[in-house]
Amino acid sequence: MLLDEVQDYAIFTLDPQGMVITWNAGAERIKGYKGEHIIGQSFSCFFPPEEIKNGRPQEVIRMAVASGRHEYQGMRVRKDGSRFLATVTVIALRDAGRNPWWTRAGRRI
Repeated sequence: MLLDEVQDYAIFTLDPQGMVITWNAGAERIKGYKGEHIIGQSFSCFFPPEEIKNGRPQEVIRMAVASGRHEYQGMRVRKDGSRFLATVTVIALRDAGRNPWWTRAGRRI
């Protein structure tokens, strides 16, 4: 509930395959998707098409799993197709069985 009130940061959770499972108000404001339209969809839609083609979304997940955290700066795509520069932190959270879960925070600069 607390994270849902954050307006300046996109904070959302992904499953291990990169599917969006939670979505906060900041993510809606920054990226333009309402929760009911993006939950269950792949987070790859936030990447420019050329990065999707080059496998960047999968690389981001792989790097976060390998080190526990991956931070980078890059272009992101909103629902309307406009692009923006974001600093992104991907943290691989793990359950009691050491299986990865995700939280990802991005901020528009």
